[in-house]
Amino acid sequence: MPSTPTRIVVLAQSGRLLAQSARRAGWQPWVLDLYGDTDTQACSEYCRVVADGRGGFDRQRVLQELQRAASAGAAGLVYGSDLECARDLLADASAVLPLWGNSLDVLCCLKTPRRFFALLDHLGISYPPTRFEPPANHEGWLMKPACGAGGKGVAFLRADSRWACGAYFQRKIAGIPMSALFLANGRQACLVGFNELLAVDLDDRPYAFAGAHNRADLPRFWREKVGAWLQRLVPCVGLVGLNSLDFMFDGRDAWVLEVNPRPSATLALYDEDFPGGLLTAHRNAVEGGLPETVAPAAARALQVVYAPCRLVVPSGIDWPPGCADLPAAGTMPAAGQPLCSILVRADEQDLLRCLQQQVQAVVGLCRA
Repeated sequence: MPSTPTRIVVLAQSGRLLAQSARRAGWQPWVLDLYGDTDTQACSEYCRVVADGRGGFDRQRVLQELQRAASAGAAGLVYGSDLECARDLLADASAVLPLWGNSLDVLCCLKTPRRFFALLDHLGISYPPTRFEPPANHEGWLMKPACGAGGKGVAFLRADSRWACGAYFQRKIAGIPMSALFLANGRQACLVGFNELLAVDLDDRPYAFAGAHNRADLPRFWREKVGAWLQRLVPCVGLVGLNSLDFMFDGRDAWVLEVNPRPSATLALYDEDFPGGLLTAHRNAVEGGLPETVAPAAARALQVVYAPCRLVVPSGIDWPPGCADLPAAGTMPAAGQPLCSILVRADEQDLLRCLQQQVQAVVGLCRA
């Protein structure tokens, strides 16, 4: 294995989770993200907000900070959520620091809808009915952006809908959204775990990502079949590192929705179970190594807490155990904006009940 680095850069919409995993590996993370939450700052050697004020990344500031990190001896760049849709920025970033993750060619293949669904056809992997022109009858159809994360841009198709260039249209499938978190070395996949995904309707985002738990009710047959899909996908595309495959399951059949070719939020459900954290396993997989076995994970659930109305984070707040992505005192998230996230570990039968108790406690603290 290559020598252990001392300093890495994390570039993501929210870098806290990756930074904490880097700390488990004994690394010193420099975080560039859009929020600069208090716990992100606490677990980072260096943390800067690189938001452009429009919900995206400020390219110039990102590149300036990457140059600073390179001068300070950073060994590589790990990218997270939203960067798969900012490929021009990643291309510029890769000229400053090595990318510890999938190549731009892999991102382009998986995040260009026509190429992705043609690939699934080629590999014999099922997916919902999909088209690139709007159907004559819009009932039961969704419109999706060419590239998005966390349910951003997904909406019900209506007669008066407007869509951006590159959008596609997909039949709504009744069932449970799930994901498979996996490591890949470009030749084969190593399954980390199956998860049930949680979503919430935020008016303009009817399928906004709201969390996950790692006790998905997926029969053995489908676990093996999804695993076989991964073994076909990985060598065909050249996937490396930690990734996730999202799919729908209705109790009888499964349909692939997308591949997230970078570490996903479900990393939080398994990170503590991996010696040195999952980011160590991610880096090893990028270098070609996969774990021989993956131990069963403890039961965990993650939830993003969205403000039900405008809230105020009070000074001196005593956050309940498991809370993360913590905003500074005085922050006033509007209705539908993320307040924090919560990770709970409990007996399987109590998992979701404990999660909801924590959510109610957090919202109550910020209403006071």
